[in-house]
Amino acid sequence: MVPVSVVASAAGARSCEVVLTDSAKAITGLSFSGDVEGRFLRRGERLAVAFSGRTNAQLPAAGVNLLLQSAGTSLTGMTLSNNRCFDAQGAVLSGATVTLVDQR
Repeated sequence: MVPVSVVASAAGARSCEVVLTDSAKAITGLSFSGDVEGRFLRRGERLAVAFSGRTNAQLPAAGVNLLLQSAGTSLTGMTLSNNRCFDAQGAVLSGATVTLVDQR
């Protein structure tokens, strides 16, 4: 696994939905940490990802990790769009952002 994480920035975020565009189709899958559960679906160059925490706590920074073709894979051409995060009551958190964090 290449250490690239999908990170929610909003305080109070308990779950998120994002669409990730991967024009090079370099992402072979995603893994979720023990504190996060989720699902993803690929359609062409787009991946829809939904994930939530297993507990009523802030989502961990490395809770969602990309599985890439190789350690040398560039993140150029990968973009996140249509992201929404939700609080513990299921309300949309305005201003929440989700980013890719390359930890290599």
